[in-house]
Amino acid sequence: MKMECVRIFGDSILRGVLYENGGYHLCHDRMNVPGVLLKNECRMGADSRKGLALAHRVAENCDRNTMALLEFGGNDCNYDWSRISDDPSLILDCTVPPEEYCRNLKEMAAVLSRTGAQVAICTLAPIDETQFMNYISRGLSYDNILQWLGTVHRLYEWQAYYSHLAEQTAKEIGCLLIDLRSAVDVQKRGELFCADGIHPTEPCHVLLHRYLENELEQLIAAG
Repeated sequence: MKMECVRIFGDSILRGVLYENGGYHLCHDRMNVPGVLLKNECRMGADSRKGLALAHRVAENCDRNTMALLEFGGNDCNYDWSRISDDPSLILDCTVPPEEYCRNLKEMAAVLSRTGAQVAICTLAPIDETQFMNYISRGLSYDNILQWLGTVHRLYEWQAYYSHLAEQTAKEIGCLLIDLRSAVDVQKRGELFCADGIHPTEPCHVLLHRYLENELEQLIAAG
């Protein structure tokens, strides 16, 4: 395929956000694919609902020489931890329930494909559940959140489930899949993620960027 522009739609992971010293910063590394314009449309906190709204707004700027990367799920599968901390007996949906998440990905892909653009869906980079548990329970009841979860590892499993949904959705609609999850050694994830357990460290961002660049270069070479 001829690829002149890659538009990346997603959240803070492919935006390059770091969590350091209690604040958020951008990674210094930047992705680069020779001969291709990379347009980063990612926004911190974005979920598939916001992604779908954005896809409708920018679709007119895409064409058959565009590739659109969809990287969502990490914010979709999150919960209102404050409410859970107050009452661990609550039955709550996450921000975007699984069925809607898949539906949003499909509609995003359809909106962008109609312009002639090639669409790729990304799996989710893993999290470190122990660090994430400590992060979400700051100022809240760790014990109540744990009671609601049952086990801290449930945080990892739930996020991994959304990654699986992204993969299955890509296969179902026949679009490209870019497996960001495979770029991170799960056994070393505690060394590769910031203190919040979600955002990659600078070396991990570089790792993800190089992986994505290589995937895009291979797609270009394959024609």
